[in-house]
Amino acid sequence: MNLEVFSISKLYESYFLLTQQNDKERSYSVFHPSAFGRCLRRMQYQKYESKGLIDTPVQHVDPRMIRIWDTGHSMHDRWAKYAESMGILRGVWRCDDPSCRKIHGKKDKLGIFKPDECSSCGHKSLSYDEISAKDEELNFYGHVDQVLDFSNFNRDEFDKYDIPFKFSPSNLPKNPVIVDMKTINSNQWKKIKDDCHFYYRVQLVIYLHVLDLPYGLIIYEKKDDSNLKIFRIDKNEKMWESIKRQAKLMLEMVDKKMLPPPRPLGKRDMECNYCEYKDICHNSKVWDALNLDELRKEFYDFDG
Repeated sequence: MNLEVFSISKLYESYFLLTQQNDKERSYSVFHPSAFGRCLRRMQYQKYESKGLIDTPVQHVDPRMIRIWDTGHSMHDRWAKYAESMGILRGVWRCDDPSCRKIHGKKDKLGIFKPDECSSCGHKSLSYDEISAKDEELNFYGHVDQVLDFSNFNRDEFDKYDIPFKFSPSNLPKNPVIVDMKTINSNQWKKIKDDCHFYYRVQLVIYLHVLDLPYGLIIYEKKDDSNLKIFRIDKNEKMWESIKRQAKLMLEMVDKKMLPPPRPLGKRDMECNYCEYKDICHNSKVWDALNLDELRKEFYDFDG
């Protein structure tokens, strides 16, 4: 490869690593619903690192992974724009006037529909932000991709251009619906048949109970051709009780600097492979405990 071309490609790689180093916005003082269906030992390590109780591990993120994450973020923006255009998107709306930047809908648990204009300065341009789902008692805090509300759905635009409906508008949900969007590659696509990934189900169950909504959707978009797979996830009281128990145990552990058992079944598990705490964790005596399986079953009692 030509040296100049090579240098350009490596400049991008260096930039991706720089942005990752500068991205310190994610707080580990709270429990993130998006990670609660994965290894909670890692989550507790993150909390201890944020409190300065353990050293920050050296981590080299593959620039390719950063691009993959960015692709997912851009997909979220695109689908939010679709919902906004149909008038079915609830959220938090920020005035785009640099001298104003007023936030609309932040006090509403489910956000609001997009205002026609800023209530403070009258500016017509407002940008969408995801609503927050938080439970202070359980220490949960996360952002919901979308909350769809069909109560204001207007079919006039469709009728004006004689756009045929392949559904009955009367069958649209009567209550707001949480939507969580995921991009997926072709290999993973083949593996998903009758159900979504377990950890995505856990994430959505937390959102449903925190926001008190009956059900939500996990929507996968295949990266190759934008085909979709959609799964309905209902409130799950049994799972929610277990999640609450886990969260309370995790909070109680902090004072004694204790850790839950590892969720992966072995050190060669893919989740361990990508964990920044694997060196310190794999040297822990818990992996040699004769009752490790029992400890897992007791703590992660709703796992399949």
